[in-house]
Amino acid sequence: MTYLVVAHFAAALVAIPVARRLGGKAFLLAAAVPAATALWSLTVLSRSASTTSPGEVHAWIKGLDVDLSFQAGGLSALMAFLIGGIGVLVFLYSYRYFDPAGPEVVRVCSLLLAFAGSMLGLVLADGFFTLFLFWEATSVTSFFLIGTEFKHAAARAAATQALLITGLGGIAMLVGFTIFGASTGIWHLSGVENAGSQTLTGLPAVALVLIATGCLAKSAQLPFGSWLPAAMAAPTPVSAFLHSATMVKAGVYLIARLSPVLGGGPWRALVIGSAGLTMVLAGWRALRQDDLKLLLAHSTVAQLGLLCFLFAMPDRRAWVAGVVLLLAHALSKAGLFMGVGIIDHSLHTRDISRLDRLASEMRGVAAVMSAGFACMAGVPLTLAFAGKERGLENLMEISPPWFYAAIGLMVVASALTAAYSTYALRGAFFTSAKGDVAVLGRRPSLGFVIPAGVLTFAGIAMALFAKAPEMLLGSAVKGATGKANFGIPVLPHVGSALVISLLALACGVGFGYFDRLRHFASKAALPFPLGQRVYEAINVGLIRFADRLAGVVQSGSLPIYVATITIVGMGLIAWYLAAIDIDLGALPLAGSVVELLLVAACGVLAAAMAVQRSRVTAVLLLGGVGYGLAAVFVVLGAPDLALTQVVIETLAVVVFLLVVKDQPAKFGRTRPVGSEVLKIAAAAFAGVVVFVLLAGSEGYRADHFVSAEIVEFSVADAGAQNVVNAILVDFRALDTMGEILVLTIAVIGAATLAGIETRRRGRA
Repeated sequence: MTYLVVAHFAAALVAIPVARRLGGKAFLLAAAVPAATALWSLTVLSRSASTTSPGEVHAWIKGLDVDLSFQAGGLSALMAFLIGGIGVLVFLYSYRYFDPAGPEVVRVCSLLLAFAGSMLGLVLADGFFTLFLFWEATSVTSFFLIGTEFKHAAARAAATQALLITGLGGIAMLVGFTIFGASTGIWHLSGVENAGSQTLTGLPAVALVLIATGCLAKSAQLPFGSWLPAAMAAPTPVSAFLHSATMVKAGVYLIARLSPVLGGGPWRALVIGSAGLTMVLAGWRALRQDDLKLLLAHSTVAQLGLLCFLFAMPDRRAWVAGVVLLLAHALSKAGLFMGVGIIDHSLHTRDISRLDRLASEMRGVAAVMSAGFACMAGVPLTLAFAGKERGLENLMEISPPWFYAAIGLMVVASALTAAYSTYALRGAFFTSAKGDVAVLGRRPSLGFVIPAGVLTFAGIAMALFAKAPEMLLGSAVKGATGKANFGIPVLPHVGSALVISLLALACGVGFGYFDRLRHFASKAALPFPLGQRVYEAINVGLIRFADRLAGVVQSGSLPIYVATITIVGMGLIAWYLAAIDIDLGALPLAGSVVELLLVAACGVLAAAMAVQRSRVTAVLLLGGVGYGLAAVFVVLGAPDLALTQVVIETLAVVVFLLVVKDQPAKFGRTRPVGSEVLKIAAAAFAGVVVFVLLAGSEGYRADHFVSAEIVEFSVADAGAQNVVNAILVDFRALDTMGEILVLTIAVIGAATLAGIETRRRGRA
């Protein structure tokens, strides 16, 4: 598993020079890497006797017990198969889509491989921190892929929006992982699954809410759904791979992993509520779109809502329906995005109003899109229909009043899916254009259409030949439900669920077929802002708040800068200290009379400096405080530290004197009382916090492996008898050299500026 993940990143690096040399043909070579993933995942899925393969663990941060751990269960292998299988077809499709000599070939080819590796690492990850690492890697690679056409402002804005929303969700998830692990002692997904079904309260429940928030953000659920439609600024192969079949299902995947082994709680209510609203509102927004790609984007958000809704249900039979729909949606939606890309590539438009009866001119594309929309709408004899029927059968067993709400949401969502599928298919292929007719430039080649056709017709073939999905899904279903037998009936079961499914389908088809009904829906507006408008309002509000805050904090006044840094920094430390138990009563007043006298002298010098009006005298008193502390270090038996203090203090006094020599001899007479009070309060607060921090650390001795190794290696490897010196010149040698370099550059810059000012005065 580890080698397979690493192979993707290695191939991403190799793809850069290869694509520069071979151009678009590099996509054909790159397809071999996801093909290997697909073949490996099939071998895992074929092991019906077990649900997981042996895990792989690699030490990462040994002292904190943080590792890179991977494990392939049934659901992980299914997701790996989708990543690999759809990835192969996306690379073959990209070969026809992009200009072979275009500048984006190198970028897209390399980044698609890196993204595939990130996504593969995510679904195979077992440890929380391993999962988070690859979770964020998918966000970063997605950012660059969405911004492929970075010269366009829309692409840059969409990439930033996706990164911000999914990144903030990832931070919430990281906090949730940390709280969950610290409160339960479980740091791996396999540990959660092995713990058995349980309802968690207290901190673990809070952690699950944070983790669920990250999942909802990644899968574009309310209130985080605006980034996915905006991400349609990406090229179509990117949308087909990331934003329909893989990345957007990361949140769905994690919910599906956790749901069977976690009981009720706020997290489940959060997911069900958000997903239920999303699948209805996003479906309604999809029906309002005339841009085929945007229609598919909003429909993806709606379908992801349906998946989250089913996976979050407490009954594991709904989980089975969810995993069937997950496979069906990944296949159909990736193929549909490819079909839209073919239309855009051939006619240079995606506007339905400009497409004129394409079925007569692009028969192959029409067949592919018809199969895809039929699968997405849940027409009988498709895989999606089998999944929705299973979901309805499960929901019908829920006790009222949840029964009515759950059934109502799913029926409305299914009807909306049928409506926008009908509208898109009919408007693009079987009706006349309502505006300027787009002219077909060049008919798409067979090689351009085949990848999309393989995906969309697979949803029908798997429903008719049920052994294939049973093999792909059986291991995942067994892992979640414990049932080894899993089947998908070719013919639907006659019952209430079938009747409701057919009614929803009929209503949706009728709604999408008649233009007047759809026109009514497109004109209806929500009474509250949603999606992109909310994001833009928040974004504008944050920028305005940041401007006002910067105007207050960054006013050009050095005293305000120092006070802000001091108060904020010390405030955070004080907040931490308030949460721990520190016993100050056990501290001795002083080790000797000499120590007490030296500390008292430092205090007197500091007080004298604070009231001194002469700048030079204040600098000398400040130096006296430093030399007094050096004397304290000598008394305490730390001559090296004392020598360092003397050197630093001497340099500091010299620099201060050079600065104040051109300043007025005395400080100004008039100072606002409020300003003086603030300075005294900030200084006193900082002094108290530092004292309490040092006092609390006096009794703290952590048995940490890093400390022991530093002491051991100081003598054995560094040949030093002083640990502090070994840290500075050996363990932190590059850091120390960097500090010296920074100080040297600052001195050179200051000397240059001083020389310029001197010459200017001489000329004057």
